[in-house]
Amino acid sequence: MKYAVTAGQMKAHENYIMETLGLDAILLMERAALFTAEVLNECAEKEDRVLVVCGTGNNGGDGLALARILTETGYEADVLLIGDENKRSALNIRQEKMLFCRQKFRTLTDTKKSGKEYSVIVDAILGIGCTRDLSGEIRETVEWMNAQNAYKIAMDIPTGICSDTGCVRGAAFAADITVTFGLPKQGLYLGDGKKYAGGLKYDSCGMVYPDFWQKMAEKKSDKTFVIEKTDVRRGLKRDSGGNKATFGKIGVIAGSKNIAGAAELAVEAAFRSGGGYVRLCTHENNKNSIMQTIPETVLQLYGDRTEDVAGQVDAVLAFADVICCGPGLGTSEIAKEILNTLLQRITADKTLILDADALNLIAREHEPAEVFASLECDIILTPHVLEFSRLSKLPVEEIKADKVEIARAYAKKHGVILVLKDAQTVIADSGGNVCISPRGNDGMAVAGSGDVLSGVLAGICGQSDDPYTAACLGVYIHGMAGDKAKKKLGAHSMMPTDMIRELKKCMKKLGKEANEHEAV
Repeated sequence: MKYAVTAGQMKAHENYIMETLGLDAILLMERAALFTAEVLNECAEKEDRVLVVCGTGNNGGDGLALARILTETGYEADVLLIGDENKRSALNIRQEKMLFCRQKFRTLTDTKKSGKEYSVIVDAILGIGCTRDLSGEIRETVEWMNAQNAYKIAMDIPTGICSDTGCVRGAAFAADITVTFGLPKQGLYLGDGKKYAGGLKYDSCGMVYPDFWQKMAEKKSDKTFVIEKTDVRRGLKRDSGGNKATFGKIGVIAGSKNIAGAAELAVEAAFRSGGGYVRLCTHENNKNSIMQTIPETVLQLYGDRTEDVAGQVDAVLAFADVICCGPGLGTSEIAKEILNTLLQRITADKTLILDADALNLIAREHEPAEVFASLECDIILTPHVLEFSRLSKLPVEEIKADKVEIARAYAKKHGVILVLKDAQTVIADSGGNVCISPRGNDGMAVAGSGDVLSGVLAGICGQSDDPYTAACLGVYIHGMAGDKAKKKLGAHSMMPTDMIRELKKCMKKLGKEANEHEAV
């Protein structure tokens, strides 16, 4: 996993690099500009006209260095300098002294009057220095840049995107690709930040040293990570001498009378993600449907009498190491009896995944804080934003505005692992860690997608001793399957069953890579 930082953390790290380690700031700026030039070379031709739009701070200094490098290498690179001349940073002024380029504009009006058309526009206006809504000259310039028929590159982070939350500050530069330096910024993966960033290219540019990772590990402060494919590969190592119990005994409590779909999705996802043995507790009316679609499933069936439920729940608890409860469960009296029995009788040696209707029942029938405090087992909650709003009693808009910190605070307070599902899912643990998944897409916003995720989480948890790592891996794999389904079918026509089909392919590929890596 790689660290993802806030603007404050990035500035503190830059100060450490320059003041403690003594690395010259101008060298870091040159490294950033050279890396951006490399990326630009991949998508542009020497005959293309390039406009680099620079602000008055150090991000503008990066842009000025880029313009000089492009000119040196044969591009026709022009510069537009905007912002208050009296607020220019020392590095910005220093870079302008070294600058030579075809044309330097001081106002957007002059740029427009020139009549030039550009093939590439580079945003180097604010970077991580955006602290309030865009207005005046900067907003006008960003809106003009967005309207141009040009390939658009942002340096570090698009102007107008909050580095911490990904929120748009009034307006924002819509990049085709963002070239970011030092450490990835949280806002590039969250909210509208992911959309406005376009593609993402990252390089340390000399700003990360081996002792930095050790210092981060030693600090007790909260940390935010982005999960990577290499993490998933390492987490899927499999014992060639194992048996079905080795790879997880999983209990799924899902479905309700004549409603089998959610249970089927969760069970198949648990199997397809590597779970060794799955036992499903569901209503007896679902038996034929389940047996026709997933005959490998062992069934615990209950009827219409609430007094018959306890025995079936006990059978699941006696069997399973990991229990997933909630998909399609409903909110009937029987559903309430099932959940209450499970919460009362589950033991500390289990991992409990609570999803969908289980969460809705807890929010409606109980005090969530009391429920979570009463449980000694590992707890994974998988709410989407509206379900989390019911649990936390926070408005949806407030949650969306700062998912990372709100998820972190809730998980720490209640001692749970929180998988907060949204356009970008975040996974928080009770120790203050938050993992952001870079995978997933709008085609996954369909009923049943969450049932697949709960099954994947159960399957991965069954193979892992660390439920938080398993949750992070499961979210990534689920998103990877969704991305492959979108690539194949398009976002409009994707279904959860398509994600399961792609899940098989993902697990085959990841499992093969894990084995090859282990062999090396």
